[in-house]
Amino acid sequence: MEFDFIIEYKQGKENVVTDALSRQDTLECSALVIHLLNPDLSQKIQQAYLNDPHLQLLVQELIAKPSSHKHFRWVIDELHRKGRLVVGNDADLRQSLLNWLHYALSGGHSGINDTLQRVKSILYWKGMTKDIKTFVKTM
Repeated sequence: MEFDFIIEYKQGKENVVTDALSRQDTLECSALVIHLLNPDLSQKIQQAYLNDPHLQLLVQELIAKPSSHKHFRWVIDELHRKGRLVVGNDADLRQSLLNWLHYALSGGHSGINDTLQRVKSILYWKGMTKDIKTFVKTM
């Protein structure tokens, strides 16, 4: 069986077609993974706002004046910081969220850096990096 084409090697910058596709200075590729938060965890996150005096004050200030805190937004009963869902000071809730993301079918059981990036992409709390490092090391 014969084929009707010729393979030619073109070196470096002579290969214009390849250059357009492969010679990018900064090529970033990130997977879009949609994490669906189950209603139980969502409810626990909202409950944590009520149990955290700092977040209660923050939410009240945002309700009164939405521009009062530069990076925070109160949207449909959820507190967001730079687009990420804020989690209150509740160790059990944070552990549940880490379990949920670490054991996820979409890339779970990853190392510290991958788990940290996955969690940071959708959630925020103070001390997150330290909590994740401790969590992954004990797994």
